[in-house]
Amino acid sequence: MRSPLRLRVAARPFWTPRRYDLFLGHLAPTLETLELPHICLTDDSPSTRTLTRYGSVRSLSIVIHSIPLLEPLLDWVPAVSFLDVGELYDGIKESECEGIRSRNIHIQAVRGPWRELRRLTCSPVMLYTLAPTCPIRHLYLHWTFPSNCKECPSPTQILRQDSISRLTLTFNPLKNPRVFSVLHGFSPPSLTHLNLCMVFAAHGHKRLNVGETWTLRWKTVFEMVLCTLRPLHSLQLTHVRIVVHCDIRLPPARRTLHPYTNNLMDAVRHLNFGCAAAELARSSPSLEFVVLTTSINNEQYGDDIGGREQTTLERWSVTRGWQRTKRSVDGVSRGESRIGMGEQSLRELPPESVDKLVKAEDLWVSERDKTSYHMDPLMQ
Repeated sequence: MRSPLRLRVAARPFWTPRRYDLFLGHLAPTLETLELPHICLTDDSPSTRTLTRYGSVRSLSIVIHSIPLLEPLLDWVPAVSFLDVGELYDGIKESECEGIRSRNIHIQAVRGPWRELRRLTCSPVMLYTLAPTCPIRHLYLHWTFPSNCKECPSPTQILRQDSISRLTLTFNPLKNPRVFSVLHGFSPPSLTHLNLCMVFAAHGHKRLNVGETWTLRWKTVFEMVLCTLRPLHSLQLTHVRIVVHCDIRLPPARRTLHPYTNNLMDAVRHLNFGCAAAELARSSPSLEFVVLTTSINNEQYGDDIGGREQTTLERWSVTRGWQRTKRSVDGVSRGESRIGMGEQSLRELPPESVDKLVKAEDLWVSERDKTSYHMDPLMQ
C-alpha cells in the first residue's frame, strides 16, 4: 500500500541523499511524496549510483543548501513529476552559476533528463542554474533574486522553454517591476494558461523607499498588466488569472510613514471587476476565461520586544470569473451578468463554477504563497 510521507528534520549539518537513504531506504518501493527541509547535493562522496532509487516518488519538495546538481537527483528520483526546489543557496557566488548550469546540461545530455515535469516550482535564478532540458508542463516561478546574484539572467535566458503550457508568476510589482517585461521575450506557442500573482507587501521590519518605488498606484499596475498581455495576442492564451494581494504588517508608529498603503488598499477594496475583466479579454482575443482575485491581509503588531502581540485588522479575499461567449439573441437570463464586447460578451460565472475552473485548470494559489504572504486560507 502506497502512502505519502512528509518528513521534517531539524538537522545540522545538512544531510546528503546518502544520509537520508540510511533512514528512508526501506520505504523506497512505496514512497510517493517526499518533502525535505534541508538537503546537500554534494559530490564529494562515492558515486551516487550506489544510492537506492526511489522510483515511486512522484512529488519532491526540497530546500537545497549546496550547489544545485542534477546528477544525484536524476539517480535518486528518476520518475519525479512535481518538483519544488525553492531558491538558489546564498552560499553560491554569482560567477559560479554559469559553470553549474553547463554541468547540469552536460549530465542530462549524457544520461538523459527526466521524461517530463508536470510542475516545477523555483526561483528564476534556480531555474537558470538547474537548467532542466525535459518538457515542463507548468512552470511556477517565485520572482525573487538572492543577494548573491546582483545581475540576474535576462528573461529570455531564464524562460527558454518551448513546451510550457502553463506559467505562474508570483512577484512584488513594487520591488520587481521588470517582471512585466518578462513575457515580451517569452512567446512559446504552447502557452495557454497564465497566472499572475502580484503581492504588495509592507512590513515594519524593513526599510522602504517610500518616496520613489512605493508610490506606485493600482491604475499604473493594471496598465502594466495590460501592456504585458497585448503583445501576446498572437499566442493562444485561453485562461488568465490575476491575483492582487496586499500584505500590510506594520506597527502603529510606522503606519504614518506609509500613506500609499491606504490608497492601494482602497483601490483593491473597490476594484471594478467587470471593467477589469473586459479590458483583459480585449487584450487577448483568444481568451476564453478570465479569473480575478483581490485579497488583503492588514495586521498591526505591538511595540513589545519582537512584536509578538499581533492583531488582524482585516483579512479577506474575493474571486470572480468570466467566460467569453457569443451574444445571445434571446438576451440575458434572470440573475445572469454579462459584459458587452461587440458580437461577443463576457458571462460571469457562479462562485461554484469559478472554484471548479480554478481546480480543473490548475490556476490555484499555492499553499506556500498563502502561508508566506498571510493570505486568506480559504482562497483557492
